[in-house]
Amino acid sequence: MSVTAVVNQKGGVGKTTVALGLASALGAARRSVLVVDLDPQANATTGLGIFEAERTIDTVLTEDRAGSAADAVVPAGWAPDDGSVVPSVIPSSPALAQVEHQLVSDVIGAQDRLATALEGLSGEFDEVIIDCPPSLGLLTVNALFAADRVVVVTEPAAWSSDGVAQIVRNVDRIAQRRGGRPE
Repeated sequence: MSVTAVVNQKGGVGKTTVALGLASALGAARRSVLVVDLDPQANATTGLGIFEAERTIDTVLTEDRAGSAADAVVPAGWAPDDGSVVPSVIPSSPALAQVEHQLVSDVIGAQDRLATALEGLSGEFDEVIIDCPPSLGLLTVNALFAADRVVVVTEPAAWSSDGVAQIVRNVDRIAQRRGGRPE
């Protein structure tokens, strides 16, 4: 299972569009894909046709239990008509914004809750795409700790690219601690 985090600290640069585009392309290539919506705006969730969910990523992160992500996985609410593999999603909700504040109090383990939750899914999915929030807070740090690679989405404009250097520095710092991951 390969995990890709789609990041930028600026909103509106196309992170969700890129994440869903990657999921669609991988599904067309017959790869099984899980989209983790780590943004409290939940646009990837609704973009995949999920408007209400029993379990969401905020529940997964607060449980702090190995493999807990499996309990929140649901198939997308639409089916492609071209024979592509239907992606699955761990939905988000606005409640996720409060979870980030709760994570701050966990001085040991706050940064790798998502990685822990995803344990055990490697046999279920070929690819995991994490749609990150527009910040460099603990939710994005969790995505970076869980990721094998990072896609930094930006627009060709000064304000959009301002945060790229900081994201790259953070990715490098995490990679030093994790034996070269993420790339």
